[in-house]
Amino acid sequence: MNPTESELRKIQDDATTVSMPMNLRPNESKQVLVLTSVPLDGRHIGPSNNHAAQRKHVRDESTGPTTTVFVVNLSAKASDTTTTRRVELIDEDITSDLNKKAESFTLYSLALDESNDVKDTAQLLIFIRGINNTFEITEEFLTMESLKGKTRGEDLYDRVSAVIENMKLPWSKLINVTTDGSPNLTGKNVGLLRRIQNKVKAENPDQDVIFLHCIIHQESLCKSVLQLNHVVNPVVKLVNFIRARGLQHRQFITFLEETDADHQDLLYHSRVRWLSLGKVFQRVWELKEEIGAFLELLRKAGEFPELSNKSWLCDFAFAVDIFSHMNELNVKLQGKDQFVHDMFTNVKAFKSKLAFFSRQILNKLFTHFPTLATLEEAGANGK
Repeated sequence: MNPTESELRKIQDDATTVSMPMNLRPNESKQVLVLTSVPLDGRHIGPSNNHAAQRKHVRDESTGPTTTVFVVNLSAKASDTTTTRRVELIDEDITSDLNKKAESFTLYSLALDESNDVKDTAQLLIFIRGINNTFEITEEFLTMESLKGKTRGEDLYDRVSAVIENMKLPWSKLINVTTDGSPNLTGKNVGLLRRIQNKVKAENPDQDVIFLHCIIHQESLCKSVLQLNHVVNPVVKLVNFIRARGLQHRQFITFLEETDADHQDLLYHSRVRWLSLGKVFQRVWELKEEIGAFLELLRKAGEFPELSNKSWLCDFAFAVDIFSHMNELNVKLQGKDQFVHDMFTNVKAFKSKLAFFSRQILNKLFTHFPTLATLEEAGANGK
């Protein structure tokens, strides 16, 4: 028997974690993962009642949707093997649901991103978006394929092809592929996209696949136009100097605690993390006084003369503000259920903002550049 809405609320009150709120729109179905300490009746996925993982269909009377609820009881007695098995079963169930939805796709598109992890192993991420006859859109992360050997277009195509075949999706319904623009994906003769186009044409000669370059990658590449390497390189060098040496890093954290600084550590910059550079700049700027004092304590201030250079500090302040604006745009371009017209609107609005910012700076108005404004105020007070 399906639990009522009040019973569902009780489940949520007793739960350790609820992965998704229940604020659903009318006629919308979602999957919710609930971790709870109370055993419930239902279809058990665990090996016993005491370590039960159950699935329930719950109807919310206020909106009408039927919600799939997974209730997983992870007690202290559960072994690693049991927990792993439950996660695998949930994965199998979600995959099964996605396969059923994929059967009704009239058209679908793929998004591919190839990058290296911390161990320099190439990882190919594959996302899918499909639409059925009733214009219901499904967008999901499909799989991650590890490429431990070569990453040629042929190797990437073999992995993508295997995933498509496993999903039993017809190539003739593939309408679009979006990539990060790397050569092994976009090569004209032997790249992945050329092989995909040939495969689609073989099944449907009239079908043309639309290939797009990820707009977020393009936005990230635009940072190079700013020509701020003279700012980026010293900041990255400074962060690495403090964080790369264990003893020095611990001494720096202790120093920040003793001086009651607003932050307790510096952040690393990673090229594969979109927002990291702006956040690193913001953190270094906010701790620049403490960093300067710490370098004096170590007698290393001479290795970073930029921190006492007023011209460089102005460029640094500008970089902090402009990267903050670019990060704000980047966040708007991310996430599920994003459509190209919305993303284009955000990019177009940002271009207009840049023109406006340029006019403001020419007139020495720093309303939208608060970090740069602090330097102007400090200069005015110094006079």
